[in-house]
Amino acid sequence: MADKMEIDDSLYSRQRYMLGDNAMKRMASANVLLLGCDCLGVEVAKNLVLTGIGKLYVADSSLVTKRDIRNNFYVSQSDLQNKKTRAEACVPRLAELNPYVQVEVSTSDVHIENAALGDADSHKEFTKFLENIDCIIATQRSLPHQKYLDKLSCNLMGQLKFVSCNVYGVFSSLFCNFGKNFEILDSRGETLKEMFVGDITRNSEGTVTCLEDQLHGLEDGDSVSFSEVEGMVELNGQTREVRVVSPYKFTIGDTSDYSQYKGGGLVKEKTKKSTISHQSLDEQLLKPDILLTDFGKMDNPAISHAAFSALNSFVESNGNLPKLWNKNDAEALFTLFTNTVNQFQIDIPNDENAKKVVQLLSFTCRGALSPLATAIGGIAAQEVLKALTGKYTPLKQWLYLDATELAFNLHLTPEQMQESDDLSDVKACLGETVEARLAKLNIFMVGCGAIGCEMLKNFALLGVSTENGKAVITDNDVIEKSNLNRQFLFHSRHVGQSKSSAASLSVKEINPDIKIEPLQYKVQPDSENVFNDAFFESQDIVVNALDNVAARRYMDTRCVANQRPLLESGTMGPKGHVQIITPFVTESYGSQQDPADVEFPFCTLKSFPSNIQHTIQWARDKFEVMFKQKPMTYNNFWEGCQVRENGNKDNIIELVNKYLMSGNNLRDASVTLRLLSEAPTTWFDCVVYARRKFEKLFNHKAKDLLKAFPLDTMLQDGSPFWSLPKRPPTPIIFNLEDPFHMQFVISTASLIAAIYRVQRPISQEEIAKSIADAIEKTVVPDWVPSTKEVVVDEKAPAPTKTDEDSPEDLSQKLMLTAKTRSDFTFKLYPEDFEKDDDSNHHIDFISSAANLRAKMYGIENVDRLEIKRIAGRIIPAISTTTTAVSGFATIQFLQLVIQLINNEKNGTNWSNCASNIETELSKYRNCFLNLALPLVLFSEPAAAQKTKLTKDLSFSVWDRWEIRGNKDFKLKDFIQHFHEKYNLTISAVVHGSRMIYIPIMPGHSKRLDHLMTKLIKIGDKNTLYVDLTATFENPSDDSDDLSCPPIRYYF
Repeated sequence: MADKMEIDDSLYSRQRYMLGDNAMKRMASANVLLLGCDCLGVEVAKNLVLTGIGKLYVADSSLVTKRDIRNNFYVSQSDLQNKKTRAEACVPRLAELNPYVQVEVSTSDVHIENAALGDADSHKEFTKFLENIDCIIATQRSLPHQKYLDKLSCNLMGQLKFVSCNVYGVFSSLFCNFGKNFEILDSRGETLKEMFVGDITRNSEGTVTCLEDQLHGLEDGDSVSFSEVEGMVELNGQTREVRVVSPYKFTIGDTSDYSQYKGGGLVKEKTKKSTISHQSLDEQLLKPDILLTDFGKMDNPAISHAAFSALNSFVESNGNLPKLWNKNDAEALFTLFTNTVNQFQIDIPNDENAKKVVQLLSFTCRGALSPLATAIGGIAAQEVLKALTGKYTPLKQWLYLDATELAFNLHLTPEQMQESDDLSDVKACLGETVEARLAKLNIFMVGCGAIGCEMLKNFALLGVSTENGKAVITDNDVIEKSNLNRQFLFHSRHVGQSKSSAASLSVKEINPDIKIEPLQYKVQPDSENVFNDAFFESQDIVVNALDNVAARRYMDTRCVANQRPLLESGTMGPKGHVQIITPFVTESYGSQQDPADVEFPFCTLKSFPSNIQHTIQWARDKFEVMFKQKPMTYNNFWEGCQVRENGNKDNIIELVNKYLMSGNNLRDASVTLRLLSEAPTTWFDCVVYARRKFEKLFNHKAKDLLKAFPLDTMLQDGSPFWSLPKRPPTPIIFNLEDPFHMQFVISTASLIAAIYRVQRPISQEEIAKSIADAIEKTVVPDWVPSTKEVVVDEKAPAPTKTDEDSPEDLSQKLMLTAKTRSDFTFKLYPEDFEKDDDSNHHIDFISSAANLRAKMYGIENVDRLEIKRIAGRIIPAISTTTTAVSGFATIQFLQLVIQLINNEKNGTNWSNCASNIETELSKYRNCFLNLALPLVLFSEPAAAQKTKLTKDLSFSVWDRWEIRGNKDFKLKDFIQHFHEKYNLTISAVVHGSRMIYIPIMPGHSKRLDHLMTKLIKIGDKNTLYVDLTATFENPSDDSDDLSCPPIRYYF
């Protein structure tokens, strides 16, 4: 039944590209029991519902408290007044996230309470309930409850998987048990690699060398298959395990009995399957397998493991958790830790650092830091998905994460806590000062997509900008259905609305006190009248929630220029990153170069594709030219000639001649003539056009190439011209019964009809019949060999197209063609590529064209979904990764707030932090994660690099030199300033693109006595300053001048 399930691609497309259809269908038929719907449980639940499991049972019979309102984003004041349980409060809101998921309240947690104490009836009833459950995830459960659940899962391990997670203060844990020999269907989830073979040796360890030193990217133990190998044909169809020799070579085992390799060959990586065996919780408590995440805190996970065990003993002895920031309870907990540390079968330090860690657990455990709950909740939900699908490698078996760096130096007291039922978790963990500063923050967040929604939720739970501060958010995008799978602040009723406006309304439901201003501007130079320097300088922290590199780089330059801290994060499928950018301390985002986009050579796309990516890019380019660029050229041409306003069929030559003789592009006139002469007036005409286009692209083009380079063509060195990666084409004979052939004709005809506004049949039956009739009557032109030269050089650019017709000839032809039509200046309607609308035929055209071209060149076809991903440049995404990344980003956000407090307390600013770089860097953590493996890595950010000007003078990207001028300040005063202060001689001064002073330029020496206000021309008299660029003569007499920081000159 699951195999036949239809996946709603309009909702799940981004996640579908990450998990695949098989995993999606397994999830959709799975039932999960969630025990606990507190601040951690609701994070897990939200992600499971968004990702599309079949059914979620939510069990939490605890009544809503005032504290829940502050730390659970789905609990409200009315739930408290109506005395609802947490499950009853959260389930309706969870159900609203995804219409395909059933969400129900369960009372099974009541049975667990009794069953764990030995009640046989409760045990029997709960066990019966579990018959239809595939995975249990328990949050904030006591250790006896966890052990009871784990034993149940072990007894039912053929079916039941167990996940448990907890957050105590600034500490968290995650445990997984999927039983013995759990099958992993795809351990990494990476795109499978392909490479061409350059050579294969015949010996006991056959060595494969990639063609032209292509990087293979394989690892020891990977499996690959072979095809198209010439000579050593025995390898074709075989799968071999590889051992890496170098980045370009790998061995595949014995090939000594095979034929001699002659050439060719394509290697394809196979999906990596494996099994993993988990131990029971009892076994893992004594000898835990713990994922290492931070080399700067290597001992903390093991210490946390023993400390959590001691915490359980404390609760069993005292009936409750240690009191907040109570030293006596902290000492008691550390004593328990010390007494039990030797029972574990791993090395657990028992030193001063261990004492600090254990005491901090005691101090904060009655709270639950919300961003830590967010992070661990996202990771835990992904582990549940692994349990349900076998997609990706499960955690083995413990993960401990902490935010101890936030709280180590706070030195709070129990008196400062004043514990009550509405005490916030921020205050419980970090104190009243941090809570108060959060409320007064001014923040600017760019982007309200997946990460943006999560960050806003985190800010609301932390009480950000709830008093004198303000959160400004901007996003120029509107909500689409595909957003609803990850951007949980949006629901179906929001589709079509502004993201920033809808997000601000939704987040105020979580915290009505948050002061938020939604804007719809795109951050770019054109919006600097809104987001000017004064705006940036008024912000305490800037947050990026962007999905493209260009916008990230722009925001980075703005924050660097205005010396504002920036929090940067992003995701791609199961991978994510967090980068903290602190003025004067860390490097900026722009300090590192992103990999350049791969660009295919012109000749590869035009004539010599070797893989499906080439044919997809070719089809995407064809779409752009045929259905957008040429119609736009047509419209622009007539508008330029002013024919629509002033023309008629008699004076068209005069107007067109006038336009062309004024230097306008003859090529545009030629394109216009072609579109005018080919203009369809009926659906029949559109089908004829599409059928003829098929013949040209997939039959005649192949014949042209084979005429230019016959199959027996040899290169100068005697090797065949047609050898991999060059593939000879085979002309395709049109077949009405072939689905790709029909899809190409239907999509092409439909797009042409849309551009020319030609009415087309409505029903699929009418379309099919009309196309069959039209194709039968279509006269397809015979092949006439092309005289165009075929470009072979991979480094050669696309040739410039020229027209042989003169302006007069083109004018004459346009007039003659125009006279055949009643409306010769009709408007065309170009198609803007839109990947997510399946009714517009865009992906249909690209999919059919790409696969037809692939077939023509003997390249394996791929499905429509994969073509849509590549052509649409869709970034795979899932809510679990987004949630985890936002949690880690928000922890760093809190570290910035604590630094702000310290700056204000000490009367310093960000620039003072540079005096002790090592100490400052140790406070922060960048993060990289890959939930597929799973991998979570924290590291100190890199320091801002210094550029040395002279022996005693250096600067970083964060520095800015300032000069305070006056109305009488002259250029020579400006130059003298640098000579006196830095002993530097200016060699150039530039304002924007305008040269102010270059000594070697004629007449520039006369400017020395000019006023700066005269030399720097500004439009607004209220301008207080300008940013200038200057270079200086090199004192060491090197040829290169010295660059310096930006110079801000105040008038």
